[in-house]
Amino acid sequence: MFSAISRRFILITSLLAVLVVAGCAGREPEQRRAFILFLQTRVLGDTGATVPVMTARDREEFGPFADSYQVLFDFSRTLNDATNAYNDASNLLQNDFNSMKALQDNWQKLSALRQRLLQTGRRLASDYEKVQGIHSALNQPEDVRVVYDQAFAVLVTSPGDAFRRILVPWDKTLQASEDLGRFLSDNAGQLRITGMTIQLQDTALQPEWKRLQEKYQFEVQGLTPLIQALAATLAASPNRVDKNQSQDARTPAADNRRQDLPPDPGPISPVR
Repeated sequence: MFSAISRRFILITSLLAVLVVAGCAGREPEQRRAFILFLQTRVLGDTGATVPVMTARDREEFGPFADSYQVLFDFSRTLNDATNAYNDASNLLQNDFNSMKALQDNWQKLSALRQRLLQTGRRLASDYEKVQGIHSALNQPEDVRVVYDQAFAVLVTSPGDAFRRILVPWDKTLQASEDLGRFLSDNAGQLRITGMTIQLQDTALQPEWKRLQEKYQFEVQGLTPLIQALAATLAASPNRVDKNQSQDARTPAADNRRQDLPPDPGPISPVR
């Protein structure tokens, strides 16, 4: 008796599963149209606005396509976190390294800052590679794939590539800043800081000081256009995932007001 009921229960469950699958398959054209419309109007058609969050109703309407959108949204959060981290670093540079004396006194902070940004950059690069792999493995209907690829380029590939290009130059610029500060600290007894001017009492130190300055200027000159390119890319795409994280827009540019003061690479145009 028990085994007969069990077999009957298994049969009924299997039939229900088939009906559910058949029902989902029957809704596929409707789900596909809803997903395409969402991408066209809420992502591609609203450039510069927020990256929309799927509601419970959206998920129901998109069916299996909801997971494909979640891939885009999750990377947008990673990109948002990275942008905020680099903007915070830029603010720290402006506040704690705004003079030669400040650089001399605070240069050790740059090492910790570099490590934090390296971790942020590694996470971004890792997530970028993962999401590219997921994208390559997707098997989507042709009409979905065409629109989804456009959204993927806007939310992942373009900003991800632009951001990855600044990671090494940013690190090299911070390293050059750290080297300048270490020099000032190690040779504090052999130099005098007057405002923005460095006076070396030991002329034998002049070549090394000149080399360190030139190295820093070289790194900043390479970094600045990359930050400007990233800012332009982010500004041209939906890139805000949380309105509570919005910031005032700032112009990404190197501050070259004084050649004797290490210029700030400038903030990345923030994730708005």
